[in-house]
Amino acid sequence: MDNGRGRISLREIFTTFFYIGATGFGGGMAIVSLMERVCVHRKRWLGLDEFMHGLAFGQILGPFSLNTAIFIGYYLRGSLGGITAAAGFISPSFFLISLLSWLYFRFHELPQLQSALKGTNPVVIALIVVAAADGTQQGQERQ
Repeated sequence: MDNGRGRISLREIFTTFFYIGATGFGGGMAIVSLMERVCVHRKRWLGLDEFMHGLAFGQILGPFSLNTAIFIGYYLRGSLGGITAAAGFISPSFFLISLLSWLYFRFHELPQLQSALKGTNPVVIALIVVAAADGTQQGQERQ
């Protein structure tokens, strides 16, 4: 694709989206905001209008942060760029989950790990209760 901004290497696309995938935290829109900051403002790979079109298109189906990454990669280098951006974006999560899964299956019988995992149950339940109470309180304030 010739977008008038020079040819971006597949390596740079991969490393940029690997960075976004590794450091992005807080859900889809937070990650999309990071993509905008990096790809539009810092690297100037595409304009804000193109980015917003890609974001709108990405919200049609599935995980829009991944779809937006694919759109940017495709915009820069065609199909191979889209695949490269997707691979870079999901690689950090894939490696982390693979490592944690391996550790769990390797050490799941250790009493210390079983105790630690059982100890997280009340914390998770408390977080859910707090979020539900906060949502209920906000809903009542709006009425």
